[in-house]
Amino acid sequence: MKGLNSFVWHTKEDVVNRLSIFALFLVGSFLVVNGSAHGQAVMAGDEMFIEMLKHEVDQTRTEVMTSVMGFSSDDKAAFWPVYNQYRKESDELAKKDLALMKEYAAAYWSLTDDQAKDMASRWIDLEIERKQLLGELYNELAKVLSPVLALKACQLENRLDLILDLQIANELPMIE
Repeated sequence: MKGLNSFVWHTKEDVVNRLSIFALFLVGSFLVVNGSAHGQAVMAGDEMFIEMLKHEVDQTRTEVMTSVMGFSSDDKAAFWPVYNQYRKESDELAKKDLALMKEYAAAYWSLTDDQAKDMASRWIDLEIERKQLLGELYNELAKVLSPVLALKACQLENRLDLILDLQIANELPMIE
């Protein structure tokens, strides 16, 4: 018979799973509360919410990376400069993404086929750039850490990005 210890998570993977479950719970709660009211006011005040959300996730990134990765002091010294450079480049893509969201919100009620085609193309290009940048992060980390640690860091980064993306996506209504 399993006791209470069966509910205690001891590994770093358990922490990641726990964080993922918690994040999904928060996102799910947010989706239920925020629901479909956004069809009426596209991004009205949401830009500040998105910026606050990004700031909160960025703070959490550092804490999660530190906690989950469990770096030695040598690994820390090698990881953070590479990761911080990646975050700077990733933040530049996030600015382009936000600009595209603003453009979408401004055109929401009168979006033409040509605008939709152009926005879709730029959105897909941004997604490709994000994944390429993540690949570059892996390559750079694999040079200074083991490939296993590099992959683990990239998996964690991808999960954090997915959480943020889901929350932001909830702020933008689907085209009607």
